[in-house]
Amino acid sequence: MNVVAVFNQKGGVGKTTISVNLAVTLASMGYKTVFIDMDFQGDGTRQLWHGEQPNLTVYDLLARRCCAEEAAVETGFPNLSVVASSRKLSLIEAGSDTAGWRQTELKENGFSRSQVDFLIIDCPPSLGRLAANALTAANFLIVPVTPTAFAIEGMKRTLDIYQAVRAGLNPDLRHYRICLSMMDDKPVSRVLAAEIVSAQGEHLLSTKVPMDADVNKAATYKTPAMLYNPESDFARAMTSTWRRS
Repeated sequence: MNVVAVFNQKGGVGKTTISVNLAVTLASMGYKTVFIDMDFQGDGTRQLWHGEQPNLTVYDLLARRCCAEEAAVETGFPNLSVVASSRKLSLIEAGSDTAGWRQTELKENGFSRSQVDFLIIDCPPSLGRLAANALTAANFLIVPVTPTAFAIEGMKRTLDIYQAVRAGLNPDLRHYRICLSMMDDKPVSRVLAAEIVSAQGEHLLSTKVPMDADVNKAATYKTPAMLYNPESDFARAMTSTWRRS
């Protein structure tokens, strides 16, 4: 099973957009995919799940009240399920709730009894118990990075975390890829993108995900951008990226 964490310590880099639409793309390719929303903001859940709040969420999984199979709900999109976010996750991140404190709860309560091809984990933009649980469970990391100086610094800190987790909690976290997101044609963007390409080389995903107004429109309608407009520049880039990777 492929367990992919999407994480960057810097917020505003398209992390949830990348993770949601990656899950949709993989599901559309016929892979049985589960989206796990570890971000207490819950934006990914709102795009993929339009019913009442499920009885069991990722909070219950981290509190060891259930296993992942029990918390997963079908989204209505073929091959795609979601383990929903919960407002209680903010208590875990603030350290005022004991759930998830071992940082191994997600891995220990993951999908052991069902056939799943991909788990896509959307992480919060900070290193606390939630992201630690995700990175401990993952065997692959995607780091979305926008062509800005602050995002590049966030990428560097994130890769330091990746190395630390790989050396300690999770030696199975063997691979990572940088995903250039929210690209535009401004000269400064091209310069910073070239800096990232030079530094990361073989760890860079082949396709750059462009800035696209349809992404914001899709978020307004609480739907994945891949489904809002499958012919958009964003959707074409996403499909090309994951089919090659």
